[in-house]
Amino acid sequence: MSEFAETETTLDDAVAPAVPPSAPVAAPFYVVGTRKFTLLFVFTFGLYATYWMYKQWACYRDSLAVDGVQSRPWPVARAIFSIFYFHALFAKVRRHGAPLLDDWEYRTHATILALLVLAERVLDKLSGKEYSDWDTAGLILMLPLWYFYFKAQQLINQACGDPAGTQNARLTGANYAWIAGAFVFLAGVVALNIYRD
Repeated sequence: MSEFAETETTLDDAVAPAVPPSAPVAAPFYVVGTRKFTLLFVFTFGLYATYWMYKQWACYRDSLAVDGVQSRPWPVARAIFSIFYFHALFAKVRRHGAPLLDDWEYRTHATILALLVLAERVLDKLSGKEYSDWDTAGLILMLPLWYFYFKAQQLINQACGDPAGTQNARLTGANYAWIAGAFVFLAGVVALNIYRD
């Protein structure tokens, strides 16, 4: 009887399909190292924040495709109109990071960030073609903007199980291109202002 059992197990093993090793599950949100985040935010004068918002929603959209969910957010629109989508994004991050992020006051965080982005856009409209006090106010506003985006990124990294953001901590060629492009743009603005004087 024991010989029969051994033979049966061997036959089952031979007939059973091979199960491929499971692939690592992609994070449902954009994980980035905090040092890299800071460098890109500062050296692109905050423009990186729009790309950041796009990537958050793109990663979330891609994670839905795996689960077969029909609702597919449009990342481009949510990046352009970010002030309307911080609350939804942070609610999803908090839910994904539970219970680790249960103490996060995500509504307050999202409201403050939305107001700061709105203020930055208003200041941008108020500034003229020449450098003015409105431009100085916009530069000063960059510090609290960076801080609240930075804190959000830290929490997103925690929710995705990579607090240091090591999976996306190195600067790439595209990142250096972003930084170089921002410096070329700034140099052009400065040269234009000097030429006008």
